[in-house]
Amino acid sequence: MKKILWILPILCLLCGCEMQMSEEQKEYQAGVRQLEEKKVKNFDKELPFEIEVSIDSLVEGELVYSVVIDQPKVPMKNIKALVVHDAKTTDIFPSVGIFDTPLNLIPNEVDQEKKNVKGIALVGYIETDKSVGAFHMNVRVLVSYEDEEGNRHQLYSYHKI
Repeated sequence: MKKILWILPILCLLCGCEMQMSEEQKEYQAGVRQLEEKKVKNFDKELPFEIEVSIDSLVEGELVYSVVIDQPKVPMKNIKALVVHDAKTTDIFPSVGIFDTPLNLIPNEVDQEKKNVKGIALVGYIETDKSVGAFHMNVRVLVSYEDEEGNRHQLYSYHKI
């Protein structure tokens, strides 16, 4: 009987401490897996927007990389975007629309109240002793958006820097 009284509270503690992932965390993890598993030859060549990937040095021992998505050719609503790379890091990968409010890219229309923005910048940091010129990494970008009819599109972009 004493054993049962000891085991019962321990079981309650173990079951109560089980960590549940939020929907946002599940979506983020699924996006990271999609990007990491996707073969380079299957990435989209034509995109309905411009994308620029760059890397710069801010302080010694750290590089900053940025992915800018702008100049949409079609209305893009409820955008969710995620950037992953193959450089060693312990930081979370930059994203928009997963853990925060999705944004819209509408050609020639900027309205902060409607979340219509001119462009989206995703920024991350990498600790390294290498200079910008000596540092190279592969960057994969997932952009998901709804068109005017409400259909969701997923596009994949690959960049070597």
